[in-house]
Amino acid sequence: MTAASTFHVSHKACHAPLVIALHCSGGSGRQWRNLAERLDDSCRFIAPDLIGAPGGGTWTGAGAFHLADEAVGILEMIDHHDGPVHLVGHSYGGGLALHIAATRPDRLASLSLYEPSAFPPAARAGL
Repeated sequence: MTAASTFHVSHKACHAPLVIALHCSGGSGRQWRNLAERLDDSCRFIAPDLIGAPGGGTWTGAGAFHLADEAVGILEMIDHHDGPVHLVGHSYGGGLALHIAATRPDRLASLSLYEPSAFPPAARAGL
């Protein structure tokens, strides 16, 4: 597995609000281009390419793949940011955002999900 690359990053002060947008499966960070263009210049914006996306690297196949594996890089971004974090996710990215929110609930200022895929939580619940 390789670290996620980033499609768009704005370079604001580290204490500025951070928006991290997570794309759907089959997509890339470019999915969030319109959102990035519409956001106020007072916040930072990151839309990483997730594993399997053109710039996101590939899964090595060493063991089963878990959302926790995908979340590592995003959690590092959150942990290294001093200000509030707004997490946005679509489909697969929404399921990943749910996982991240459960892992770092005290670090998130907001969570916006669009058609989130929550297959692992549904499977654990026996649905």
